[in-house]
Amino acid sequence: MVTLLTRIRHVERFRRLMRHRALIRDLITGFVPSLPDSLALDQLQPLGRAWRVSDVAQRMGGRVWLVRDAAGHPDAVLLLECLAAYDPNMGPRMEEYILMLTRDLEYNVVRCADGSPVLLAPLVFFAGPRPWPKPWYLNEWVPAVPGMMSVMRQREGQTLDIHNYARGERPPANLVSCMIALELERYRWTREPDACLELTRCLRQDLKPLLATAPDDLQRDFAAYVHAGFAETMPDAALPQAAAHSFAALEAAMVTLAATHLMRRNAGNAEAQAQDRTDFVQTTWGPEAGQAFRQRLAALPRAAWPTLTDLLTAFRAGRDPLERVDSSGNGQEPTKLC
Repeated sequence: MVTLLTRIRHVERFRRLMRHRALIRDLITGFVPSLPDSLALDQLQPLGRAWRVSDVAQRMGGRVWLVRDAAGHPDAVLLLECLAAYDPNMGPRMEEYILMLTRDLEYNVVRCADGSPVLLAPLVFFAGPRPWPKPWYLNEWVPAVPGMMSVMRQREGQTLDIHNYARGERPPANLVSCMIALELERYRWTREPDACLELTRCLRQDLKPLLATAPDDLQRDFAAYVHAGFAETMPDAALPQAAAHSFAALEAAMVTLAATHLMRRNAGNAEAQAQDRTDFVQTTWGPEAGQAFRQRLAALPRAAWPTLTDLLTAFRAGRDPLERVDSSGNGQEPTKLC
């Protein structure tokens, strides 16, 4: 059972990752088209800790980043909100954040090189179990023609919804695209058997090379984030606590867990397939034929098992249900059952 505390821990780890420059750099590079290409992503600066307004720092600290141009002048501010549940009041909430942020930037005289205000780019990074249901909008005042009052208009806010990448071509591998893939795989885990294979591929082929030279604190935060996410999705999973503090330990634990889960699932599918075929034979030819069929089926490699269509064909022809894969190999004619 998923507890509220487990979910809160995952959301907190999710937000904590966004305090790393490497994550923000990859986020801007691959997923924020509203920002100009001329930004110097090696000069990212978090703004939350330096703000004078305590309420703002408490509510948005660590999720607001100043981006400079190639000459080092302020150029844009990324206002990032990380959510794992839909918020129908996202528009008014972002407007409040933008108002407080604008006041703080003016107080600290954070402006572009020509003195104009920096570009504000609000973004909701959404990683909930279901897609974000509908757009959220921002109200903003814009100057009208000379001599007239300003007018209010609405523009759609930007939402990075992980479910937009659930089907189709995945984005190029970077830290953020790996986050998206891992979020999707944890939601697919109990529904689709190949989620295990995609999970291990993402951990080993995509994420591991990216974290090989990353700072230790980023590796630990990523391990804690993945550990918390799968603990929420699979509360009974045997993930050791050490995997929450080391990416190497996490990778080993997750690969082992995925292999065990896939083996059990395949074994369960095989048993279900065998039972389906046996039930068909018992219904069609009686319990004795069904028991004999089960014994013969167990002696065959799984790839040679007949499909239910094959059994139906045999039934209509009145033949042995294993006539096509008779393990005796004596070349005898199939036995007539009626």
